[in-house]
Amino acid sequence: MKFIAKFAVVLLLFGLGVNESRAISTNEPLRGEVIDAQSGDPIPGATVQIRELESGTAADPDGQFEFANIASGSYTLAVSSVGFRSVNVTVNHPEDEFVSIELRSLIMVADDVIVTASPVGRDIQYQSAQAFNIQNLQDRQASSFGEMLDGEPGIAMRSFGPAPARPVIRGFDGDRLLILENGERMGDLSNTAHDHNISLDPLVAERVEVVRGPASLLYGSSALGGVVNIITSDIPREWSRGSSGTVALEGSSMNDGVGSFSRYQYGGEKWAATGRFSYRGADDLRTPAGRLPVTFIQNFEGSAGFGYRNDRFSGGFSVSAI
Repeated sequence: MKFIAKFAVVLLLFGLGVNESRAISTNEPLRGEVIDAQSGDPIPGATVQIRELESGTAADPDGQFEFANIASGSYTLAVSSVGFRSVNVTVNHPEDEFVSIELRSLIMVADDVIVTASPVGRDIQYQSAQAFNIQNLQDRQASSFGEMLDGEPGIAMRSFGPAPARPVIRGFDGDRLLILENGERMGDLSNTAHDHNISLDPLVAERVEVVRGPASLLYGSSALGGVVNIITSDIPREWSRGSSGTVALEGSSMNDGVGSFSRYQYGGEKWAATGRFSYRGADDLRTPAGRLPVTFIQNFEGSAGFGYRNDRFSGGFSVSAI
């Protein structure tokens, strides 16, 4: 009897173990896919989490995912991916053999990103190698900027007569020498045509700056030789209330040349208006051997400008014609 009792207990324990192993073996994988709701394309890398089990996985390149050995029951899947709206999906496992989850595109709105850069990567202020104020320019008065700057260290004159004369810096001319007006490219024909002069009259300038050396490369490859920046007062920057003006006359005997310049400015409390006009004309240059052809000059130029300033703002504009 004792042997029969022991044998019955062994059979009972063996039956319980088989049932337990069958219960464990009923755990099945939970599979599914994540796709784009509009196109139906798979979404690789989408994150899928089972909230109740606090476990997660990522979709493969085909957008499919799998959780192994998941017991039967109801679960909540939290699915998310960059550029798509996150969703929560309830599944009944194992009744839902394969779960297809659709995500809709999300319009991403980001703050404005402003990128600025310095050509040298550092906040270095380069100063001009030479600068001439209005008093220096009056002492050097000539019919062209080339003749005016001729003889300065590193500066020469393109020798095609005084009318089409143009500065030459360290032997560079044409498209290797940049002429600016108030910091902006002039774009005239003097850099490509040797029979053309700089369009601005020398009487117009209030300051001339010459930049040469490595600092000239900040203005681009067309400034390899150097930069000549001609500064005018076409836009009033400083003024006093009331009227003011300037008149200048020039003459030369070797080519019957004449130059004239006039400027008028009226200033108010917060605004000022200015206008100028210049004319320069001359015949061919006379030499002991006779007249030198194609050295004459005739140039009309005018400009009008307006300036405004208050406690928070200062600015203006100008219009010129040649």
